[in-house]
Order: sequence, then structure tokens, then C-alpha cells
Amino acid sequence: MLLSEISAENFKKFLSSGALLRWDQSYYLSLGPFQEELDDSGLKIFSPYFFMDADLEIVSGCQSFQISETQFINRLNEFLGSHSDSPKLTWSEPTLDQYKIAFQKIQNEMAAGELKKAVPVLFAKANAKFDLMRRAQVLKKLCLSPPNLFVYGYWSGQQGLLGATPEILVNIFSGQLRSMALAGTQIKGTGVCRLLEDPKERHEHQLVIDDIRETLSPFGKVHFKGPEVLELPSLWHLKTEVLVQLSPSVDPIQLVQKLHPTPALGVFPRSFDFQWMRELPEANIRRKYGGIAGPTAKVEDTDLTEW
Repeated sequence: MLLSEISAENFKKFLSSGALLRWDQSYYLSLGPFQEELDDSGLKIFSPYFFMDADLEIVSGCQSFQISETQFINRLNEFLGSHSDSPKLTWSEPTLDQYKIAFQKIQNEMAAGELKKAVPVLFAKANAKFDLMRRAQVLKKLCLSPPNLFVYGYWSGQQGLLGATPEILVNIFSGQLRSMALAGTQIKGTGVCRLLEDPKERHEHQLVIDDIRETLSPFGKVHFKGPEVLELPSLWHLKTEVLVQLSPSVDPIQLVQKLHPTPALGVFPRSFDFQWMRELPEANIRRKYGGIAGPTAKVEDTDLTEW
């Protein structure tokens, strides 16, 4: 059961161990500790590592909530009180040599003929204690994200993930699957958006569309709408919406396993196993970054599945 009010005491517990999704002007919260749960009540969390190398379990917290944005922000403000912002973090950026190693590995595989696209990831790092106060401050800033970004998180103690994303991998409602191809990026500071006229960006975007079409075709007829430009605070992206009418027997977890990762974050073609990306620099610390984060909720008498 999803509760519509959260007390100050439970909100503090949520900051210590919790999960979050901002969806359609509501905030879905779950309080830890999390454990594997088999019943159909409450909010279920699915957040595997990027390489899907841990058990793909669905877990539940001890309580679940669906609250308004106003209530969520009020609870944040109550917790923060008159505290000033935490000291700014000092970030250590990845080196050019690290990038060159990743770039060269990908180029070598492309030269061999099969690989067409791959996406390396390197990390900026900072040493800091991510305590409840800093966590609340980050959440407050994430609340300011525009409505076309989904605020999400899943954490316990000093480990977890917090962020905002424009991308939906799998959303199932009334037998319809909604997904998207989101690939092709331009920094807004460069002036006028030229993504729709850029042959390189359009080609890479089409690779993602082709991959999604091939992956989802066994589950139903795949419809595409786009591409169009998605405007975000600091970036433009190319976006194509995807819709599939599913058979009743389709398992959402199976769809996630089939789709993840699309070439937007993984590799193309899919026959070139994305597990090869483990050999790239810093892949060993990637954990959940770029993975799947999301809940399955039952709201009133309507099944709402969001991954």
C-alpha cells in the first residue's frame, strides 16, 4: 500500500536508506532497509549493476509513499532548517591518458570490422562524507530539475545513486510498452541546435533506433515517433519515442534484460557483447552508473510499471 503522508521521522529514515522516483508530478518513496519481497503490495525496486553481474532481485523497503512535490519539498526544508550548504567538493577529473586508452580500444575493435559504436565512461571523483545533510541538499537541487527529467535514487548508507534523467527504458501501462531512443548530443553553449542536420549524430541515433526495433519486434509491432530535439538545461538531445502493444504474458524484467543497454550507452551491433566494455578504464568502479533504476508500483486499481 502506498501512503500519502510521510512524517518527519520517516523522512529522516528515508534519507538514511531509501529509494525515489519523481513521476507525473508525484514523488514515490520507499524506506529501507531493503530486502527481497515476493508479495504484490507497496513499491518494488529494481536497480541492478550496469553489467547485470549481480542477482537481478526485486526488493522492497519497509514502507512506501506516493506524495506531492509540495510535501516532499516541505519535508526537505524542515530537515535542512537553517543549515548552510555543505562545503563545495573538490573534484579530480579523469586524465587525457585514460580517455586515450578507452578511445584506442574502441577504435581497434571498429577497425576489426564488427563493432560500429561503443560508449566509454570515465569518472570525476571527490572525497567527501555523503551524510544526510548533503544528501538532502542534493535532493533539493534535483527537485528544481525541469519536468521532462525524472528524478531518481536508490541508496543505503554511503553507497547509492542519485540523479535526474530524461530517459525511459521500459514503461508498461495498459498493455503498452513505452520506451525511447535517446542518442545524439549537443552542448547548448555552442549556439543554435544543429542535431537534426548533423549526419554523424543522425547516424548514431539511427543505430539506436535499429537496435530497439530488432530487440522489441518479437514482442509486438514497434512504432516510432521522431526524431525530435529534446531541450534540457545544458544540453540538446535527439529523441525518438517508441511504442509497442504487448501480449499479456510479457514479463517486464525480460524486456529490461533484452533492451539493456541500448547502443546509447552500450555497443552496436548487439551481437558484439557489451560485456567487452569491462576492459575499458574504470569499468570496474562503474557499478550502477548507466544501469537501470526504477520501481514497480500499484496505484489504486491500475498497474503502473516503471523501470
